[in-house]
Amino acid sequence: MRKDEEGNECPETLGEYRDLCHAIAPDSKAVEFLDQKIEEDSEGRNAIVIASDLNMRTLLMPMLAEPVLTPHEYKEGETSKAICPECKKLVPTTLRTRDHTLNEMTKAVLVSVCDECNTTVGIPHSSAKAFH
Repeated sequence: MRKDEEGNECPETLGEYRDLCHAIAPDSKAVEFLDQKIEEDSEGRNAIVIASDLNMRTLLMPMLAEPVLTPHEYKEGETSKAICPECKKLVPTTLRTRDHTLNEMTKAVLVSVCDECNTTVGIPHSSAKAFH
């Protein structure tokens, strides 16, 4: 351990900062950030941090509050609810693969379909990416 600006012990390596952040918020962007830095550095977890502890805290503290969100992988047949533009009410929906047109392109993608009238009522983000 090294000493911070006030003479208190503080982490010295990337691994020590990572362990500290993991103890506070295991699924945070701070842990993800430090894991990436550890992977990139030839010394790995043992890489000595040259930034002051104050700088490291300033960098990592906001990231501790941010959870890492893993995108949901939608699958055909999953059900949900949505407001159908044709039925004009909240309806049950099912994800189905259909030809869908967006920006003058047509592709077979997963879409949310009204169970009552068979209208496409939504498109998951993962399907919308197919049109970019």
